[in-house]
Amino acid sequence: MKNLKWIVAIVLIAVIAASAWLLVSRRTEKSTPPLPPEERSAPVDLTRFLPTGAVAVVHYTGGEALQSAYGQSALGQIINDAQMQEFLRKPTETLYRGFTLGGKGSHADSKVNQQLCHWLISKESAAAVYIADKPQVAVCVRLGDDAPRARAFLKETTKGDTSVSRRMFQGNEVEGDADQQLTIAKDVFVFATDSNLLDAVLERIDAAPPPTETVAAPTLQVGQQIGFAVVDLPVVLQKVRASLKDAADFSRCDAVLKELGAEQIQRIEFAAGFDGAGIRTAARVSGLTPGSGLFAMYGNRSPLDDAALRLVPKDAASASIARIDLAAVWDAVMRAVEVMGGHEVYQEAQAAIATFEGEAKVHVKEELIDSAGDVLAFYIKPPVTPMVPAEMTLVLGLKEPQKFSEGMNRLLEYANKQLAAYQPPRGRASLWIQRAKIGDVDVSFLGGMPMMSPAFAVKGPYAYLAASPTALRTAIDQADHPQSSLLDNPDYQATRAKFPEKVVAVTFEDTRQIVAQLYTTISALRPMFEGHADAPADLDLLPPLSKVQEKLFGGVGVVTADGNELMLQQYSAFGVNFNSFGGGGTPIMAALVFPAVSQARERARSANCQANLKQIGIACHQYADNHGGQFPESLDELVGGQLLSSNTVHCPSAPNAGGLSYTYCRGYTPKNIYRILAFDADGNHRNGGRNVLFCDGHVEWMKDVKFRALLQKQM
Repeated sequence: MKNLKWIVAIVLIAVIAASAWLLVSRRTEKSTPPLPPEERSAPVDLTRFLPTGAVAVVHYTGGEALQSAYGQSALGQIINDAQMQEFLRKPTETLYRGFTLGGKGSHADSKVNQQLCHWLISKESAAAVYIADKPQVAVCVRLGDDAPRARAFLKETTKGDTSVSRRMFQGNEVEGDADQQLTIAKDVFVFATDSNLLDAVLERIDAAPPPTETVAAPTLQVGQQIGFAVVDLPVVLQKVRASLKDAADFSRCDAVLKELGAEQIQRIEFAAGFDGAGIRTAARVSGLTPGSGLFAMYGNRSPLDDAALRLVPKDAASASIARIDLAAVWDAVMRAVEVMGGHEVYQEAQAAIATFEGEAKVHVKEELIDSAGDVLAFYIKPPVTPMVPAEMTLVLGLKEPQKFSEGMNRLLEYANKQLAAYQPPRGRASLWIQRAKIGDVDVSFLGGMPMMSPAFAVKGPYAYLAASPTALRTAIDQADHPQSSLLDNPDYQATRAKFPEKVVAVTFEDTRQIVAQLYTTISALRPMFEGHADAPADLDLLPPLSKVQEKLFGGVGVVTADGNELMLQQYSAFGVNFNSFGGGGTPIMAALVFPAVSQARERARSANCQANLKQIGIACHQYADNHGGQFPESLDELVGGQLLSSNTVHCPSAPNAGGLSYTYCRGYTPKNIYRILAFDADGNHRNGGRNVLFCDGHVEWMKDVKFRALLQKQM
């Protein structure tokens, strides 16, 4: 589902780019003589000119038709402000100079780029993707009265380019090469990646009456439509199956679809439009199997209640609250591993989990996953001062708080032991997990990290993970005694009323706070731009923050699950909440907190790796004692002589599952105390360093740059 979000973002980038173009070009646009009726294409949706059978179709209404709705929107009012236009003029002109359109050998200057951008963004367009032997793309842009000027531009940009071939088809001059063909038929610019595909488009443009077969536009209510996209999933799956040569791959593909509950999916649809002051977007997946796959992830469609929303404070800058069934997600992941990787890979994964559980003395599925509830809330509060990180908090509902707490305590004890066993490189502080009582709550937090101390606690029916003990205490108070919550936020109330009452996930973003953070970032760039005439922007022209904020409002997104459909809808000044749906803030929280956990895991592996190398050093010295003071020729001699086990010569961080993963330097004796004897092979540790064993038996962690210099000197 996350790919749908990027489709939204791309559409909005196009809208913003159109705004940037309008502020530069509207003042200089020359009047164009009207095109004779016989040179105009049929006044039908451009998708009619695209051959049927596409796996995906995108339609864009065009900036000219959207000017009125755009001008009434908050985004349009901000961009059309005279001071903002002046600020954006220089970066926009820089953008035009920074790239060229027209392909290989193009000598288009910035004015040509500006004009081409105008046609792409202000005119109606449609594109389709086809899959034959290889993916093919066709694009149509209705130029209208600008068609003669576009022909002149096209000839100018390809003039003298010997790589461009020309041919005639139905009276149209077609230019291009083996990978791209383009022409202007009547008033429609046509581009295709295949000559046969381009010819098929031209035939449909010239057809009288115009073709009626076309993709059905989504019936999604989004106001004045900016555009839509449709993916015909059955066609995609048909092409994928046809490309599979192995029967096992074929059955594996079907098994994955079944696990997702997606065997009967017909279409994935997306639409965006201007609706009053905001931009409304909607995405729909239809044909899902109720009770499984994606539906199961969202708690089998149980709607959110007010108790979950009260976990989020009123002043949150962004928030995401959802019904997420972690047990269903876990089961789906495990089944996906078995289906996609095969039984052997599944068994390896189960063995790795069992090994970890044995070391940590915790059963991940039974004690942690199964004891978790289905409510997940994530939110960010703005920092008190610019130098302090934002307060990120994750709250997880629990079915069995006692069991979950006991399992987490054992897991944290294991992590702390691993951290204590690890010796950090010189100049880097050690990490540790500390326990403390805050009020009546037992809190565990990570020590040794600058600027933050991720903290964890269980209290009542919730588990809390926050960026600091202070943020954690605030989150507990919010859950226990909410004086106010997201439900009391006026922006949330006003925007939430636009959507259905029963939803399985909600996101909220205060765009005023987000823009304020953007202004803070821009201000930090001021010293880089001052005094430079060639700077890409004049920050003194940037409108006051308050002038921008007064046009903004909080954005809301919801997920609904009804029948066999999953629907994602958003409404905001920018059309997209950058906080993902359905607990999507969790990855953001993970980006803050779980690097520490990942570091702890990697440090634990590195500590085991150091122990392996120390054992190798001891075994080498034992071997030398019995072989005239000479180290062995290879580590295989130590394993074969039972001085080492096969596990000892394998780094736990190595990408391969077993075997030798240390490089051995032969030809040395215990007297070569400063020489490297063995070291981690490339790729064992993906953090820019490795463990190194010296002939005197000591082991040291080294950055790769230092290590390679020392090894080169030794050689």
